[in-house]
Amino acid sequence: LWSTEAEGSGIPQMKSIMSGFYDKLKGSLSLWALAAKALGLICAIGGGLPVGWEGPNVHIACIVAHHMSRLPLFRPLRSDRALRLQLMACACSVGLASSFGTPIGGALYAMETTASFYLVSTFWKSLLATLCGTLFYQILYKSPVVLAFENTSFAPGDYTPGQLSLFAILGVICGLLGAFFVKCVHVIYDLRLKKFPNVNRFILVGSVALIAACIQYPVRLFRLDPRRAINELFSADRLT
Repeated sequence: LWSTEAEGSGIPQMKSIMSGFYDKLKGSLSLWALAAKALGLICAIGGGLPVGWEGPNVHIACIVAHHMSRLPLFRPLRSDRALRLQLMACACSVGLASSFGTPIGGALYAMETTASFYLVSTFWKSLLATLCGTLFYQILYKSPVVLAFENTSFAPGDYTPGQLSLFAILGVICGLLGAFFVKCVHVIYDLRLKKFPNVNRFILVGSVALIAACIQYPVRLFRLDPRRAINELFSADRLT
């Protein structure tokens, strides 16, 4: 209702902006998009929907950087097109680093997924920005404000070579299932356009949320918070 630009993860819009369509996609960097994205993310995660917050955090970071560049202190960055794109690249890096506390991973992520070309001089700027984002992540992690991923620590005898082989096979299976999931999303999307072109999107979203709740709630494992489930899967202790 507030902003159609807040739909989805926000990554495609940021990739388009980084590819040179900054002026044509300014609506994706509006304050309305920020409000809709933030509120939608809070409601989705608070409601237990299986959604990630990495993409929305990247989008939110870019919106914040865009509006901060209007301040007199950062105005020189806004006036130069190359610096403006570097600012967006740094914001993408901070968005991911603030989600996982990974400064190097955040910088590499921005380099890999959000730009058709990448200036080498942008890397150290992104790394510095992600270090600051990770610092605040660690501050929040030590408080009850956010539930973060726990650090892994394994003793030499926690896993046998046979178990490691099973983990590798599990990774292959999960990769295939992920590809199958993406294929199913494309099939369902095409089916929706052909069979239900005029159905209100809010009815579709509500239906998906209702179906997900009916399937997940009766099963205790599915009621687990995704972050808690991942922490338990990466723990050497027995599952509770």
